[in-house]
Amino acid sequence: MFTDRMRLILLALLIVLMASCSGSKNPSDEAVEVTIIQLNDVYEIAPVDGGRYGGMARVAQVIREEKEKNPNTLTVVAGDFLSPSLLGTLKLNGRRISGRQMIEVFNAAGIDLVTFGNHEFDLKRDALQERIYYSKFDYTTANVFQKTGNDTLPFQEMENGRIVDIPSFVRRKFRNENGVTAELGFFGVTLPFTRKDWVVYAPVEEKIREMIDSLQSSDALIAITHLDFHDDTMYARKYPRINLIIGGHDHEHMYFDIRGTLLAKADANARSIYIHHLRIKPGAGVQIHSELKVIDDQVPEDSVTLGVVNKWLKVQDEIFRKMNVDPDEVLMRAPPEGLDGLEATVRNRPGNLAQLIASAMLKAVPGAEAAILNSGSIRVDDVLKGDITQYDVLRTLPYGGAVLKVKIKGELLEKVLNVGRRNRGNGGYLQWANISADSRRNLWMINGVPIDKKRIYTIAMPAFLLSGMESNLGFLNRENKGIIEVEEPGEAERLRKDIRYAVIAYMKDLAAAQK
Repeated sequence: MFTDRMRLILLALLIVLMASCSGSKNPSDEAVEVTIIQLNDVYEIAPVDGGRYGGMARVAQVIREEKEKNPNTLTVVAGDFLSPSLLGTLKLNGRRISGRQMIEVFNAAGIDLVTFGNHEFDLKRDALQERIYYSKFDYTTANVFQKTGNDTLPFQEMENGRIVDIPSFVRRKFRNENGVTAELGFFGVTLPFTRKDWVVYAPVEEKIREMIDSLQSSDALIAITHLDFHDDTMYARKYPRINLIIGGHDHEHMYFDIRGTLLAKADANARSIYIHHLRIKPGAGVQIHSELKVIDDQVPEDSVTLGVVNKWLKVQDEIFRKMNVDPDEVLMRAPPEGLDGLEATVRNRPGNLAQLIASAMLKAVPGAEAAILNSGSIRVDDVLKGDITQYDVLRTLPYGGAVLKVKIKGELLEKVLNVGRRNRGNGGYLQWANISADSRRNLWMINGVPIDKKRIYTIAMPAFLLSGMESNLGFLNRENKGIIEVEEPGEAERLRKDIRYAVIAYMKDLAAAQK
């Protein structure tokens, strides 16, 4: 028979047990798991490197699998996807495609959030706005605006059938199975590289500070940046409140822990992606584990996205046929090591593909003593092997453009070459033909003879390089007093009217010489 004392003891034990059980199920003590899939600098919808790497259908399959593992999955792109690509430069029904193919593929693949890269502004204003409206994913930018009349206004996107301003930041809330919620704050910034009279760039660092203040209540802060590596690392050191920087622009994968702020950049053209696993305890911080996933031919393809990719590849082929271009025509056989057009090569050191292009320019311009070429015009990011076709040339040089015959003072030419060498790592790094450097004597030479600062040289160069729009080469323009004369291609000079014609002809000559 229970005594009053025994009843009190049992009641106390029951209360302790209930409290213990309640504590073990208390959602506030549990973490929210979030997965972020990162891409950056995606120009090709199909695999590259002979089908071995990349391909948005493969990326879509990874997205699908990660969402099955964790519904709290978000896919983010850190800029540069609407341009440049060969397909984007072609015209369909009289209008340039200008990234339509990428929007359709991204929509099918399940992209969630993007920021602008500098190449988004290669497009004309109306085309860019149209692409944004047709995007099923969201945009965010803290520092890029459009100029309308005398006003500076946000770009706009479509949300549930309504036109709204693209926000400077976005908040995303995620919930675990026990009802615990965590908020991630995202913002995007872009380097002020592509200059257009309708694009306005606010100072990057000023906007970063503003975004940190606006998102200080978020459980984790994610910066989506399209900046160069040096700026990303600088901001990571200065602003430790940022937990993760999802970066683009540099095209090669990298991962750094900078005083607790993680900086990640994947390989261009989806050769690789980063998968970030975040474990968030609201009010108690975030742990991040990141994995670099190589997207190769061992990754299956999502059938829905593959259907969209194949649709656009068929469109491309049909346009070529109407242009009387035979993309399958074999021009030459690559050397055993291949023609190296990887951006890691062409933007950092002389490469055989870039030297071949410069040599083709030199041959196409009668009287030229040397040729210089900005590496940013080479967009293939691939090693071309085996039979080299017209299609390989077209995708290597999607911008095309005229080859100019430029008379330039030796003093200015030396300055251009010095800056071009210091541009290592970006599109302003220069490739050349019939030019060499004597680093021991700090001399540039043409045809083995040191450049005479007072002499006038005749140089072949792409029209874009003389526009003053290349990185750190703004002084190289037609108004510079060191430019003595600029000769445009004549009516009969077909090879100079488009650099691709010059390269195709040069490759055919090489093939004939090999026989």
